[in-house]
Amino acid sequence: MSVWDKLRARLARRGAREEELQRELDAHLQLEAEEQRESGLGDKDARAAARRALGNALLVQDDVRATWSFAWL
Repeated sequence: MSVWDKLRARLARRGAREEELQRELDAHLQLEAEEQRESGLGDKDARAAARRALGNALLVQDDVRATWSFAWL
């Protein structure tokens, strides 16, 4: 397999990885929000508390992407 073929395959997988990452983050947020609701918070407050518990979602995504890059090297 040529370098170009490997690069093309890697770029094609990136879209699928991005979707999986988003689904994973959404699942964590939903689970945390459900726990917050069970502790007595309303829906809006539970979602806000879940976002705070997760932290900066963009930073989490960047950290995950960085591990992808190092694994490829």
